Amino acid sequence: MRLVVSVALVAALALTAGCVGLGGSDGGAPTPTPSPSTATDACETDLLLTDSGTEAVTPKPMPGSPASLDAESVGRFAQSYERAFAHNHALGDRVTDVAVELQGTTVRAAAGGHRVRIHVWTRTTVASPAATAGDGQAEATVEESFYDAHYYVSEETLRRGETERHGTLPDGDLAGSGVTLACWSG
Repeated sequence: MRLVVSVALVAALALTAGCVGLGGSDGGAPTPTPSPSTATDACETDLLLTDSGTEAVTPKPMPGSPASLDAESVGRFAQSYERAFAHNHALGDRVTDVAVELQGTTVRAAAGGHRVRIHVWTRTTVASPAATAGDGQAEATVEESFYDAHYYVSEETLRRGETERHGTLPDGDLAGSGVTLACWSG
């Protein structure tokens, strides 16, 4: 399991497989009907805590807002964001390597922005406590996770949710089932 410390949301992980192309169909999996957000409050982001890493693996910088709001740009932005997000949340004091692979992405219009689904695989190598204590033991464990990251990107906000592979979230803008990560002026 990857180490994820989140004040707001930690979703279930499951082992399955599937790939689709950017902007393509999601292979016939049911998609939720988009519902517009009724929230009119000022945007508040959810704090997501990450570890500071180790000498072997350090945090990656998070990207800023997308260059434009067309489907292709939003898809690339969500992929960049997920690579950094997944990497940073796998960090810990004994982590010696983190690999993040994006295995398929779909983008569709939803509730005044775009909804992005990314099939994600992470592989984290963690040194044994004895190895980090310096007693010469070089044992390590490898932890893998497979999940879908869901993003909602609009002119004003970035939200993220997570499900098992091919899982769905009920709201198109992730206002009720996601975590608000960033707010921008439109």
